[in-house]
Amino acid sequence: MKILVTGAFGNIGKLLINELIERNYSVKCFVLPSVKNKKIVQKIKETKGCEIFYGDTRKKEDIKLAIKDCKVVIHLAFTSPKICQKNPSFAYKVNIEGTNNLIEVIKKNSKNIKIIFASSISAYLCEIYKKSKKIKLLRYIEYAKHKLECEKIIESSPLSWCILRIGAILPIRFPNLNNLFDISYDTRFEFIHMKDTITALINAIKTERVVGKVLLIGGGRKFCMKYGNFVNDLFRIANREFPKKSDFTPRSYLTSCFNTTESQKILKYQKHSYKDFLEEMRR
Repeated sequence: MKILVTGAFGNIGKLLINELIERNYSVKCFVLPSVKNKKIVQKIKETKGCEIFYGDTRKKEDIKLAIKDCKVVIHLAFTSPKICQKNPSFAYKVNIEGTNNLIEVIKKNSKNIKIIFASSISAYLCEIYKKSKKIKLLRYIEYAKHKLECEKIIESSPLSWCILRIGAILPIRFPNLNNLFDISYDTRFEFIHMKDTITALINAIKTERVVGKVLLIGGGRKFCMKYGNFVNDLFRIANREFPKKSDFTPRSYLTSCFNTTESQKILKYQKHSYKDFLEEMRR
């Protein structure tokens, strides 16, 4: 089976395509012809089962060529939350017009393609708190709104689709400790291990039980915690003195723990524990 991955060289994409190839899928990587991407291509150009397609989701002709012979599209191409805030008009073209182009081209040329959209838990929060004052606490609101609008485009299409609203993803490398104070200490939120995110996306390819569903993807109860405790765990591993509560921003941050029972039942992706993550950080 051939899988098209848009935005294939992002943080999720690079790990996803490696795992897809390991599982004997044929992968077509849809990426912009940027200098950065071309450097990545040099490292993987001889990888079997991986085809590089330079293109832009803002151009329908590129998408039409890219989807040829593909059975599934995993749609990751999206601007970062910071770009959504700083340059919303550019982000709109990439995110919303790009997603609309993808849907229109598939509708016209190959309706039997399944589309899996990597959305965000911020879209879920934006939706449930849209009439509440809490929505003002949602950081990077434009990013959440764009995700939500893309969800609506996909949901209203006649295609075979599923939407995965993915929670905060734990880092795969030890983070810079000085960059961990922009969320308030007492904030509670739910993480997910990066490898479990990849498993959820891949398992969504294999089952038809996801079709027409919007699923919340997170680590489960053991990954729901107070942010300050998470930071303290990393400081403990680094053998550094714990930060003070006053070191963290006092600004509220709209986030939440959420119910992943349905997604876990269908996708069976929660394979790693928080202890696994901490052990990886120690290594």
